[in-house]
Amino acid sequence: MLRPRFLRLLPALLLVGVLAAPAAAQRSSQSLPASARSPVARSVRAGDPRIEQYRQRTLQRAASGHALTPAKQRSEAKVLAQAGKLRASLRASKDDRPILVILEGADGAGKSSTIERLRHAFDGARELEVTHFGAPPADAEQVHWMKRFFDKLPHKGQVAVWDRSYYGRAVYDPYYGLADGKLTDATIDEINGFEQLLSGKVRVVKIYLDASGDRQAKTIGKREAIAPEKLAESDYVAFRDRKEIRGYFKDAIARTGKHVAWHKVDMDDRGDARLEIMKLLRRELAED
Repeated sequence: MLRPRFLRLLPALLLVGVLAAPAAAQRSSQSLPASARSPVARSVRAGDPRIEQYRQRTLQRAASGHALTPAKQRSEAKVLAQAGKLRASLRASKDDRPILVILEGADGAGKSSTIERLRHAFDGARELEVTHFGAPPADAEQVHWMKRFFDKLPHKGQVAVWDRSYYGRAVYDPYYGLADGKLTDATIDEINGFEQLLSGKVRVVKIYLDASGDRQAKTIGKREAIAPEKLAESDYVAFRDRKEIRGYFKDAIARTGKHVAWHKVDMDDRGDARLEIMKLLRRELAED
């Protein structure tokens, strides 16, 4: 017998998974998308058969109209329940300092899907703005590189959730060969200085979403099957170089936790990870 609380959450669950299954079945295609047929993508796929295995599994599930399993429904219900508790706590809180939640991690780690759950927690409690930071614009060097992040800082009573952040400068610039060790050291110093300025004025929560190679392969295979618009050749390159990129993240995290602590969350089990993130945010932002 379903509990009353679960029944109240059921509409949201349907939107998240059950009703999405037929749409996924309609979008799925047996043929590889164009992004997966480039020479680079083919080379990466040939070197790691897990991508094709996960693509086939996703196609099979989509063809059968497979919805969320009962276990995943229960997991999602727990996440949404924690989101509700966080929302209620924020509504009751007298601390109206700006809140900034930074999500970092490799491609396919689950940042976008996590943000969708965070909307349940923040919408209705505070004014929310979500920003997805991509590559710097062409005229970025005409102003200080930190300005585009400074301009997106939340104000009193607001919440900002960032999908990537200024940490990209410390990770991807050296990865792409755009910065040597000396320039990266200067970037780290500027990040530490910036976070020192924010300390006490903005409640900042930095979360690194960590995902194994298997989890990343699963994400690519799934997108190939039902969401090819979310794929680009760069996703295959990042998957191929995931250990190198992870090393840059590890170095940046180790050198920037003095003023704002980092929180690492294992994203291989998405349900458990999202629940952990909700509880973490409640501890950091809502509990006295």
